[in-house]
Amino acid sequence: MEVEVIADEACLCGEGPIWHGGERRLYWQDSTTGRLFRYDPGAQNHEQVLKTDYIGATTVQADGSLLVFGTDCGVWRFHDGQLTTFIEPMPGESRFNDVAADPVGRVFAGSVPVDDPEQPGQHKRLGRLYLFDTDLSVKVVEQDLGCANGIGFSLDNNTMYYVDSLAHAIHAYDYDLQTGGITSRRIFAPIDEPLLPDGLTVDAEGCIWLALWDGGCVRRYSPGGELMQTVKLPTPLTTSLMFGGEALDELYVTSAGGDKKDSNGQTAGALFRLRPGVKGRPENLSRLGLA
Repeated sequence: MEVEVIADEACLCGEGPIWHGGERRLYWQDSTTGRLFRYDPGAQNHEQVLKTDYIGATTVQADGSLLVFGTDCGVWRFHDGQLTTFIEPMPGESRFNDVAADPVGRVFAGSVPVDDPEQPGQHKRLGRLYLFDTDLSVKVVEQDLGCANGIGFSLDNNTMYYVDSLAHAIHAYDYDLQTGGITSRRIFAPIDEPLLPDGLTVDAEGCIWLALWDGGCVRRYSPGGELMQTVKLPTPLTTSLMFGGEALDELYVTSAGGDKKDSNGQTAGALFRLRPGVKGRPENLSRLGLA
């Protein structure tokens, strides 16, 4: 399978590819440097559209704007080139690392542990998984997480998949679409150490695609959790992935380590594209604060 380099911005931590169906363009970010990029497959070019301090992840709102989830677990709205505060940061929180909208428009957002300033290398507490409802109410639905990462939903919306990288597994929950409730957490697919599971997406056949940090690859798992396929990439720090393109038949993969190309490869930190022969699904739109 051919692996194309679409854009090489030497990202320190390239992350969060998301297809904006209304614009027919793909967004992704360098989380560490707070740079947001946009790729237009039709014109075959890309551009930087935002520079801020940090970007954990984004969602596409139903009104066409982007929600940017960032530091102190705050949320900002990006529209027409302007970034404005959407949900105030949470005092004492860390930062968001990965998020996903559900079919109703709610958003699940995972945070990383809060560091202890008095004990370097230690945490005051571990990460959390938040649920933002469409009425802008927010609640904690999971605690004691090591490194919150990829989130996705089964075709029937009865299962939510979730990655805590430091747990070395994709987990699954029973999902209640009516309430947003998650129950019965279980291991869906264990990941062999020292590889770290990172971002994930679910394709049109219900299979789960996973990016592997330190693995230099993406994997495809069946709805039953069996490993079906592995695609190697030319850099070890693969971070996340998302289907895009007019027919949703292009798989975009982000990577990290662009500051150390000598050890991570000359395409470290680049955005890649694969054509795996299977399509994705339209991205769920967030509807936070929208009637």
